[in-house]
Amino acid sequence: VENIEDDDARHGLQTKLIIAYDMAKRMNAKLREYKKNWDEHFWEKNEDVNQDRQKRGGRN
Repeated sequence: VENIEDDDARHGLQTKLIIAYDMAKRMNAKLREYKKNWDEHFWEKNEDVNQDRQKRGGRN
């Protein structure tokens, strides 16, 4: 960004970088939320797996 001569081009690039950074932060937060929900609710939705685990004495 330092070597760009045209102020408009520099501003445009800075704006795009800010937008990309913000989007990446939001995507990361959303993926963490999905993973948390997956980890919390995975076994609840798989009753067959739960029953199988109980048959094996609670082991995975």
